[in-house]
Amino acid sequence: MVAWLVRAHGVCLIPGSACGAPGYVRVAFANLLPEQCAAAAGRLRAGLAQLVGEPGVLDDAGPRVAGGGGSARGAQVVPA
Repeated sequence: MVAWLVRAHGVCLIPGSACGAPGYVRVAFANLLPEQCAAAAGRLRAGLAQLVGEPGVLDDAGPRVAGGGGSARGAQVVPA
């Protein structure tokens, strides 16, 4: 999921497993100007909305989902 968000939406998250919190992600924004932070938040929101809302997003180019079904809605996202 983290790599997909970078490729598809230009948003970089740190996997929680890298900082002792598996199953979560870390978002760093402390050094962004307010305008940059708003733009990054918009890209993150769009990426997450696409991840959970659009069928076909979860294919070979995107995150894998436990439970299948072609959508992350109601499924558990698992590391790629």
